Amino acid sequence: MGLLDNIKGGQSSRMSADDRSGIALGLAQGFAGMSGNPNTASIMAGIGNQQTALRDDRKAAQAKDLATQQAANQRNRTAIFLRSKGDQRFSDLADALESQQISGADAWSEYQRLMKFDDRERKTFTDAYGDIRYLDGNKELVMGGAAPTQVMQGSIEERNSGTGAIPRERYTLKQSSKIDTLSDDIRMEMKPFELVKGHWDRLSLFYENSGAVSDYALAVGFAKILDPTSVARQSEVDAVNASGAASQATKQAIINAINGKGKMPEQLRQEIVELARGIYIKKAKSAQTKLGKYESSANGFGIKLKDIYFGDDIVMPAAVVPSVIPVSFKNSGMTQDQWSALPRDRKQALIDAGN
Repeated sequence: MGLLDNIKGGQSSRMSADDRSGIALGLAQGFAGMSGNPNTASIMAGIGNQQTALRDDRKAAQAKDLATQQAANQRNRTAIFLRSKGDQRFSDLADALESQQISGADAWSEYQRLMKFDDRERKTFTDAYGDIRYLDGNKELVMGGAAPTQVMQGSIEERNSGTGAIPRERYTLKQSSKIDTLSDDIRMEMKPFELVKGHWDRLSLFYENSGAVSDYALAVGFAKILDPTSVARQSEVDAVNASGAASQATKQAIINAINGKGKMPEQLRQEIVELARGIYIKKAKSAQTKLGKYESSANGFGIKLKDIYFGDDIVMPAAVVPSVIPVSFKNSGMTQDQWSALPRDRKQALIDAGN
């Protein structure tokens, strides 16, 4: 059988109608180009338009075939899922879907309706974690039930796997209630130290920058470390006077700075910070002891400290870098002004190298 037999569409032809039309149009275009006909351009344009229309028809047909195949695949997957439930009602739905008596959307909607009806008939209970579960089967979670209580770790799959698999660091309702109590208590008890820590951080910053404003801030910061609740100038003065950590001369110099009188010498600034550091360390150690007691109490209920205390770790401060030039550097020819002009890190590096 030859090419022309295929184009004519004989019984043994394996070409589709579109294929035959495409070949015929191609031959016609070729013949028209060789004919010498004065209307060749018009004929060629007409053939070209038919070829374009033929290609568009092919694309539309291919898209339709693809959509049909995808729909069939989806029907098959949905039917397999329905039959996997082992329920005759769902198998009947699968049969209707495969025979295209109903759409996939209708089958899924009916499946959900039947499941909701069944759920209303199943008895439930609330577990120790506050989740609502079915009593029968694997005691899986009820869809739309109570949200899990304080899931610190653990996937949804772990939560749904039954009562024997509880995620790590997940607390029961009883533990959650204890967490609320302990976290409230520890927050109130640690609040004074948190205030002291903030004042120490600011005092350390002002120590690095001398001047009238810095002197005042340094003196107030020292008073706040002594009494973090002081809110007025007189109460700050009273806190300094009540301190047993400083000499009377030092106290008076600090009070003068609070009142905006005079400039602090470097020796006094250094003394204030060293005194404040000693007081802060004592309060920090006391705070660590309190945290240890709360941690022991929390551990007794299977609760971790990080779930009741959200403050920063308590770290002891480094030694104070002297603002007064050390004797060894003074003897080597360095002046106080030169020492004061050095940044803190450079001072510390020189001290470390000298040791």
